[in-house]
Amino acid sequence: MKSKRYLITVIGLFVITTIILFTVTYFGSAPPKSKEINELEYVTPEEIGWSSVKLAEAENYAEQIGSAAVMALYEGKVFFSWGKTKQKYLIHSIRKPFLCALYGIYVKQGLIDLDKNLGELGIDDIPPGLTPIEKQATVCRISF
Repeated sequence: MKSKRYLITVIGLFVITTIILFTVTYFGSAPPKSKEINELEYVTPEEIGWSSVKLAEAENYAEQIGSAAVMALYEGKVFFSWGKTKQKYLIHSIRKPFLCALYGIYVKQGLIDLDKNLGELGIDDIPPGLTPIEKQATVCRISF
């Protein structure tokens, strides 16, 4: 169970990193309050309660699945960085993984049932809204 939670955390961090890289790529620069990678403060994973050994496992996994870069921050301080973090990337199909990361806490609290689709949950988009086919999509489903 602990390894599943760890993997979900690592996947969440990967998704967040991907979103940051997408923002940089799409808008041509980092969000206004961000710092350049060289200006970021770095801490060891152990300083914030993480394991360097487990993060090395996550790094190996990221490499195995073909990830380009991963960076994890805690309170604005980098505690894990791997790959070409300074490179800009063109990223597609990011909405569903991002939503999965955001909804994880609500799933854990039992407030969202992953067996229901968007229509059943009353989730829609701005007008003209989702099509009936799009409403059949689930919020997210990660299988282990």
